[in-house]
Amino acid sequence: MELPHRYPYNPKWRAILNCLLFFGACSAFMAYRAFHNTVGLTINGVITLGPAGATVFCWVVAAGGAGFLLLALLLTFRRIASPQVFELGTDALVLPHGFLQRQPTRIAYSDIQGLSEVQVYRQTFLYVTVAGRKFTIIASAFPDKDSYLAVRDFLLSHVQRSQSN
Repeated sequence: MELPHRYPYNPKWRAILNCLLFFGACSAFMAYRAFHNTVGLTINGVITLGPAGATVFCWVVAAGGAGFLLLALLLTFRRIASPQVFELGTDALVLPHGFLQRQPTRIAYSDIQGLSEVQVYRQTFLYVTVAGRKFTIIASAFPDKDSYLAVRDFLLSHVQRSQSN
């Protein structure tokens, strides 16, 4: 692999659109239900709420959906205004992290203490351990799976080389 090598590192448009549609519809539906509610609610046959409690419950669910909708809108604006890049340099990687992945962090290959890959449902995460801190590389933020695999294999080879020395 020729270094430095840069990869676009952003959430997929399809995922953002799905979040906007789902949480927008959820929030709108629950707000409508709360606004027009006249009956109680039983949750899983365990919790029974009167009409006032059911209305509050619907408003809380609507607010939660609106919160996730706001996060999806923030991701949309961040992706448009400040597209992120993952970079493999000659001696370090540059990884966006933090809230909405806006902070680039430079991690020297020699400082990497360990790598571990985890799959949660169909999402793959590569954890990079540096000085007791864990940084997360999200496979779905790369343009394709081959880009993620190239990065993972490159980092694995560096960690194995440094551990053998």
